Amino acid sequence: MTKTQIKKRLEAILNYIQDLYDEVEEARDSIEPYEGKEDLTDQQEERYEWLDELVSQLEDAYSSLEEYSY
Repeated sequence: MTKTQIKKRLEAILNYIQDLYDEVEEARDSIEPYEGKEDLTDQQEERYEWLDELVSQLEDAYSSLEEYSY
């Protein structure tokens, strides 16, 4: 495999990570208290935290791989 081939595949992976990041971030940000409630339920809070951590991990993965794509 050549360096050019690797960079092309890496670019595709970075695009996939970015798309996933956007979707996960949107899912996280869409979590709101149920109608008539002011706070998230424990289950909603747990989901929010899980998605928030995933956003952070995807951001780290993107940053780590991005330096090799140039």
